[in-house]
Amino acid sequence: MQKLSKNTDNPAYTPNTIARNVKHLGNGVIEVRRYNDGSLREVFLVLFFVFFFFFIKDIVTKKGLYSEMRWAVNPEISLRSQYKTFEKLIPENLESYEDYKNGMLAMHSGRRVKGWIIISIPFLLLILAGYPKGRPLRIDPKRRLVYFWFGRQFFIAHLPMIEEQFYNGLKYSHTTVAYPDEPIDMLSNYVRKPLLRYKQHSILFIDLPHETDPEKSFGVDLGIFRPACNFQHLALKAFLNDYLSTDNPEEKYANYFKKESIILSDFFNLFFQFSLFPAWGYNEKKTEAKIQTFLAKLAAKRQSEYPEGVTEVLVKKHNQS
Repeated sequence: MQKLSKNTDNPAYTPNTIARNVKHLGNGVIEVRRYNDGSLREVFLVLFFVFFFFFIKDIVTKKGLYSEMRWAVNPEISLRSQYKTFEKLIPENLESYEDYKNGMLAMHSGRRVKGWIIISIPFLLLILAGYPKGRPLRIDPKRRLVYFWFGRQFFIAHLPMIEEQFYNGLKYSHTTVAYPDEPIDMLSNYVRKPLLRYKQHSILFIDLPHETDPEKSFGVDLGIFRPACNFQHLALKAFLNDYLSTDNPEEKYANYFKKESIILSDFFNLFFQFSLFPAWGYNEKKTEAKIQTFLAKLAAKRQSEYPEGVTEVLVKKHNQS
């Protein structure tokens, strides 16, 4: 496996990988797409195609599910055929067709319901496969914020300032085979390999604390499925750390938000990124109000921790150690 280095002159991540996973919104703010979006969609699409195959096969061969569906759509086809048979066998004392039909429909009402359920299954699976794309994670490097809405709950974290990264480097350090030269890991993250997936298609998760309850957190799955490259989770992690460790990331990484060429995963993602509805987004006014409340609380806390200023306090601590 190629080592992922923090050296951005020769990065392991490429514009083809980043542009498919990260969207630049302006003013440095970026959105990172969700992995489980495509992963769950794949399950429903497979079920849809499997069921649709048998659905069409039975219609063509007029066997299996066909008789149940016919009872739902036009039961008179079967009833007229049966009534004509009875007319030939027992013509005497045979009730009228209307009485016969009404009696059979009342007797087999459950069969009609079953038929409509069978007919609705492929449409239901298609709707589930085309559900709205999940709300992306947002990162604001200028305000050092990472935030996300899950339902009506807001999760947000404040990242250490760049000067804090330098003086408290050991606090945020980590050592892995993939990142031997990277001293600081900006994000509270972990990797998980889903069932029935290759190791190189693992998911990068970021833990975000709840806005009012730091003990409560939510793991946000990051990166598209199907991945734009092998070990996409590591490349994405390296990019996000580099992006957050730069004074002017919007300018330095501008070329990473534009695709360079078509890649193999684009063809797979015609299905895995298929959607029939608008994607879940952000209520900007409501989100900004939440952020301002969070920042006000954070400012009060930092003022009590660093009354002389963040940099001055950290330099003193660093020189004393």
